[in-house]
Amino acid sequence: MEDNMLRPTVMMLVVLIFAVIAKGVIDYLGRRQLIARGVDPDDLNGGSTKAREQHLLSNLKWALVLLGFGSAVILYDSFSDVLSMTGGFGLMFVGAGLGYLVYFLVAWRWSRSETHTEP
Repeated sequence: MEDNMLRPTVMMLVVLIFAVIAKGVIDYLGRRQLIARGVDPDDLNGGSTKAREQHLLSNLKWALVLLGFGSAVILYDSFSDVLSMTGGFGLMFVGAGLGYLVYFLVAWRWSRSETHTEP
């Protein structure tokens, strides 16, 4: 009985640790890109409009990644007799990647519409 619960627990811990590390790296790289584009670092920390917009996009990014990951977990649970543990693990990464891809497309369209509206 304990062996049946150990494998999914370890798998979720590995995914959680990977997600925390990936979030830190992605946020750091995104912050560096914004500073390279000319955004003042103080604007990113404060309550300015740009900081709120970036915070909203960051929340959207992680919501879509977790939605993709969660839907992959539901798919794996539904078809656990067909998929192996490795297949389920890979499906979770594919779901998270698809969520990130959807975020990229939404953020790209949002940034394009923002640049076209400014004089």
